Amino acid sequence: DRTDENLLLQMKANVRAAGLENAITVECLDWGDLNRLQQIMERISVPDSPLWVVASECLHWQGTSIFDDDPLPALAETIATVLTRPTNTATKDLRLALVAYRERAPARESWFTEMLWDMGVEEAFPRLRLDQWATETTGDFVDDGVEPEKPCFWLGGFRRRSENNVFVKPM
Repeated sequence: DRTDENLLLQMKANVRAAGLENAITVECLDWGDLNRLQQIMERISVPDSPLWVVASECLHWQGTSIFDDDPLPALAETIATVLTRPTNTATKDLRLALVAYRERAPARESWFTEMLWDMGVEEAFPRLRLDQWATETTGDFVDDGVEPEKPCFWLGGFRRRSENNVFVKPM
């Protein structure tokens, strides 16, 4: 839970305990809050260093009413902003967003990839199916309202779209 101050403090303590505080930054960020994102980027920007964004289980949306804003476009915009932000040539290819998620709504998850493409971001590698991370049952239901026997767990990687694009626009 991003609002749990104890969780954030524990994550930061784990980074310090591992001696990685100069390499890993743990921050709370509401998707789409580009002002806060800019503040974080200015504070942690290190020339010629790689930048990774890691997001897990963030493609699922449990909107409780038709009036709830869908956070997926804001997530895509946040990731695209980080990956396409102007940088020197040495570091632009070192930016990567890793998104791990349990498949629940394949059409929605494809829409996320399409939004990123339209914002100048491509898949860095073909999605990896990591079923060993999926539990036997989740209590979650996919588009057809039926819980799958064993859900799929995916890892996607995204980068700034290059002129030498290997992948084609997602369909």
